[in-house]
Amino acid sequence: GEAVYRADSSGLDFAEMMHYARRVGNPALRKMTFHQRGLMLKALAMHLMSKTEQFYQISALTGATRADSWVDIDGGIGNLFT
Repeated sequence: GEAVYRADSSGLDFAEMMHYARRVGNPALRKMTFHQRGLMLKALAMHLMSKTEQFYQISALTGATRADSWVDIDGGIGNLFT
C-alpha cells in the first residue's frame, strides 16, 4: 500500500526542547492548581473530540474500520476526561 504519513525529526533541536520545557513549561505547570491542570486536559480533550472525524478518515487509510478505530480514537480521548 501507500504510505499514510512520513514523520521526520530532522532539524529539531531536542536539547533546546528539553531546556525550554525545564525553564518555561515546568514552572508554569507547577504554578497551576490540580484543578487548573485538570481543566487544561479537559480543554485538550474537547479540542481533540472536535477532530474525531478527521482521525477516523486517517485511520481508514490504514485499512481499519470505524469499529476498529473507536477504542483508539474515542477511547483514547476519553481517557483525558478521567
